[in-house]
Amino acid sequence: ASEKDEVAVELLDCAEYSLHANQLITSQKCLELAGRIYTKPLPKRLLKLQEQLNKKRKSLSQQLSESAQTNLTEARDAMKNGKLKQAMDYLQKVPPEEQQKPAVIKLQTQLDKQIKLAVKKGAAIGRKLYSTGKIKAAMEKWQALQVLDPKNPALKKHTERAQRVLKKLESLGENKSASASKHGTAK
Repeated sequence: ASEKDEVAVELLDCAEYSLHANQLITSQKCLELAGRIYTKPLPKRLLKLQEQLNKKRKSLSQQLSESAQTNLTEARDAMKNGKLKQAMDYLQKVPPEEQQKPAVIKLQTQLDKQIKLAVKKGAAIGRKLYSTGKIKAAMEKWQALQVLDPKNPALKKHTERAQRVLKKLESLGENKSASASKHGTAK
């Protein structure tokens, strides 16, 4: 074997050792240098090491930091206990650079589905309360749901309508008691 080939083999050894030690930059540099030294065709070992390096990079890029892991665990627990707002808060604490990692996206998607369902059910309960004359209870229900889905136009519309009705009822009540006191019927 020529001296050139020996150096290339040493560089592949360096790349393999660095790869196992999670020194990915060093491993990549050794592979690049070995690739420059070798004349075509490249040895299978070099191609295999490059493939392993790419897999390890991908795997490491999908791993979460300890704080992100903690926040995801807390968010999952909150979701299991039906505390959707708390789950939202924990997911928002995941660092921005980790928001697009698969585990975070998956949990966010699950949370979004649960929130959508909770809002749908809660809005129906609010409408039922409203239709039975329990305006204040309906409004409170819709306001609580707005915390989960602040951009929901239907919730906003329902809440505003309930507020208008309550103000109107309040003003009618004041007019009634003022009218009663004028006529001497109030106690």
